[in-house]
Amino acid sequence: MLFRSGSRLAAAALLQQDGWTEDSVDYRGIPVVAAGRSIPDTPWVLMAKVDRDELYAGLRQRALAVGLAGSLLLLAAASGITFLWRRRSESLLRAREEALRERGMALARLQHVLRAARDLILLTDDAGLILECNEQATALTGMPAEDVRRMRLQDLIAPGARDGFLTRLHVLPPQGHQLIETELRRLAGDPIPVELSLTRVSTGAAPLQLAIVRDLVQAEHPVAGGSVDHAEVLLEAEPEFRRDLLRLCC
Repeated sequence: MLFRSGSRLAAAALLQQDGWTEDSVDYRGIPVVAAGRSIPDTPWVLMAKVDRDELYAGLRQRALAVGLAGSLLLLAAASGITFLWRRRSESLLRAREEALRERGMALARLQHVLRAARDLILLTDDAGLILECNEQATALTGMPAEDVRRMRLQDLIAPGARDGFLTRLHVLPPQGHQLIETELRRLAGDPIPVELSLTRVSTGAAPLQLAIVRDLVQAEHPVAGGSVDHAEVLLEAEPEFRRDLLRLCC
């Protein structure tokens, strides 16, 4: 049998060498995958062929099924991640709302306590810078609360007692406590003797110091029917009351 040079017929390709071919067509002009082997001592070639579309149809179906399954899995994973993200966002939002509600309750409860306290209550950083104070700051020192918040703790001490105060003042360990008797500076009038109770507290960030300043003159001569000494109660209070105080001041 004669074939034109460059013929794509499977038989022509297999006549040139034993083996198989998939880039050929049969006599119908349909692409086929064929395999063949020469029969020894004869001019014959044994050939087997199958239509390429028929051979690869199963593979295409499998590829389509795998692609579809992969797409469904990807969609399910994306839906699951979206669901979990929404659940987490809702949980964080509820936790934030609960924290804000608790903070509001703490503020309402302690604002009354600090207003009613006879003692001066201060919150300072480790360097002694006053961050917050109650209304007694004005009553005891004669200075506006805004001015007190820009001062250091040692600036509230009378000049004549300041060196002695600084000598006795030392860095407190965590949850440490120190009691110092000194004199409080006043904008007008003579200094007054006070007892300064200093406690180191932790807020989860930078450590702070809670200072409670008691007027010793007033303590020796209490006013009948006066307000309860809430500052002393706070020093001995349960931990949740101290946390409330820090929420109010920070």
